[in-house]
Amino acid sequence: CPIFVEEQVLKTSKQATNLSERATSDELRKFLEGLGDDDLGKYKM
Repeated sequence: CPIFVEEQVLKTSKQATNLSERATSDELRKFLEGLGDDDLGKYKM
C-alpha cells in the first residue's frame, strides 16, 4: 500500500537520530523512575 506525503513534509521533517544519540536503557529507566504520577496522566505506575 503506497504512502503519499507532501514534498514539504519531507523537506522539513527530521531524520531519525542515529544510535549514538539515542538514550540508553539505563538513561530511559532513570527518566521514567523520576516521573511523578501527574506526569503520566490518569495511568498510575
